Amino acid sequence: MSMYNIYGTDAEKETKGVRMEVAPNEDGTIPVFIVAAMSKSNTAYSKAMEEKTRPYRSVGIQAMGNRMAEKVFMETFVGQCLKTWENVQDESGQPLPFSKENATKLFEKLPRLYDDLVARASSVELFREVSREAEAGN
Repeated sequence: MSMYNIYGTDAEKETKGVRMEVAPNEDGTIPVFIVAAMSKSNTAYSKAMEEKTRPYRSVGIQAMGNRMAEKVFMETFVGQCLKTWENVQDESGQPLPFSKENATKLFEKLPRLYDDLVARASSVELFREVSREAEAGN
């Protein structure tokens, strides 16, 4: 296996997103998050991170502090990587409509869900190019 097989990615998947399923809801439906890559290949993400961190560059990114850094990262993830969701419910089992505000509130209530999606969005594996033969099942 070459480095191109390992690190080559599908640009469309990286920018449009891939389906990420999580634990089922109480009613058996599966929540699905459509998430684009958190990488330089996703230019919208890279550009947003550049803009949001620019004010801190002159004093050093460490001056941002952990809380501000987490806020910037979450805003950028929600704004540039999280495209939509399906079958997401609130704590009482009611459908939770997709919006950036609802996503931020959900991730603040369930930080491990946020961490899981960020880890997957940062992984090359979900965004790899797949050969036509592999797609065809040969």
